Amino acid sequence: MPYMILRTLAFVAFAFAVLHASVFAVEIHIWEGTDLNVTSGDIVMYNNNIYRATKTATITTSPDQDSTNFSNESTKMPSIESVPEKPEDFNETQRQAILNAAPEAAPDEDSSASKSGLISLNVRGKVGTVNDIRIMGFVLDGSGSAEVLLRGLGPVLSEYGVDSTKLLKDPRINLWEYKTSSNIKAGSSTQSGWSNDNHSSATTIVSAINSAVPKVNTNSKQAGLLLSLDSGFYTLHMDDATVPQGVGIGNAAVDLHSSSGPTFTHLSSRGIASTDESDIIIGGFQIGGTSPRKIYIRGRGPSLSDYDVSSYISDPSIELHKYTNDPTGNPSLDASTEITSNDDVNSSTVALISALPNSDHRWGNLQTKEAGLILDLDPGYYTVHLKCGSSDSGKNAWLGIDDITGL
Repeated sequence: MPYMILRTLAFVAFAFAVLHASVFAVEIHIWEGTDLNVTSGDIVMYNNNIYRATKTATITTSPDQDSTNFSNESTKMPSIESVPEKPEDFNETQRQAILNAAPEAAPDEDSSASKSGLISLNVRGKVGTVNDIRIMGFVLDGSGSAEVLLRGLGPVLSEYGVDSTKLLKDPRINLWEYKTSSNIKAGSSTQSGWSNDNHSSATTIVSAINSAVPKVNTNSKQAGLLLSLDSGFYTLHMDDATVPQGVGIGNAAVDLHSSSGPTFTHLSSRGIASTDESDIIIGGFQIGGTSPRKIYIRGRGPSLSDYDVSSYISDPSIELHKYTNDPTGNPSLDASTEITSNDDVNSSTVALISALPNSDHRWGNLQTKEAGLILDLDPGYYTVHLKCGSSDSGKNAWLGIDDITGL
């Protein structure tokens, strides 16, 4: 059962246990004339506040006493708007308030938060039509399957400071899987249910989005899918659903909603490069777990000629930025710091690349004027900015990010 469902059921059951506990170490009045007995460690509500008992004690407080009498034996938690006047008014709203204020449960084996590796990927940039739609490639690696949240974003990016007049008006997405991850020339296929225009009526998807990015509005036009996917190599296609079809800045994103096995090991995207800071190709990724991961990042232009691409940038450069805080709780473009950059790949990085196992579709050979970095990164949120010279604006570029830990 998905981690978020298990956690919700556990806390709801816990809330009822608080109401009906027969053994008590702390006694507190929550409603006029009604005692609630709870044990140490329980969550209780008093004087418009949520508390969690932290040690055994016998305390009796009344509604006219100051709540600090209880907080001496407890940890005060975020306040809620009101306290019900009588027990039968303790409805779902109050139960949900307790659930929201409660500390996070330790993640179980199905939680993406407990996974080591890449657990969230996204690519932002200008989305065109025909051959210039946004195509984001990603690899799921590991045994079993993973529940993956896939999104196509346009208007909502205004919350991140992007000019609303430049945004993709109505993103839609379609997922494809390569028939064999070792030979992309064998072709790919899609399935029924692997496409979406607007997710607004899909409550399961909205719930998954609220879990992954709780501060982001889910009401504006955006596409979403929540799918159980096996290990493999996938591409997420995003374009505009309006008629006539438009162009604009969009963001394609994939997040592990829950997984007992696979994690992401690869992100790639080809798209239109730009010198306009709002239009540049930006790849974002989150590293989960507690240990550093070895990450390979590159920006390509000239080597795209190997893939029959005729219009490509001549001299890509990349910048790696790290967010100080979780950007899902602070949607701000300037909340990160540049930690390193590269213009022309150096010889030591080339030597490391040449030692990697053969995987043409994942890394290939970088040319001298292309950019590449291999470095150990701590868990956290990162973005890679792919840049080009003014003469190359409007031409194709390719961004790749891989977890090569252990290879």
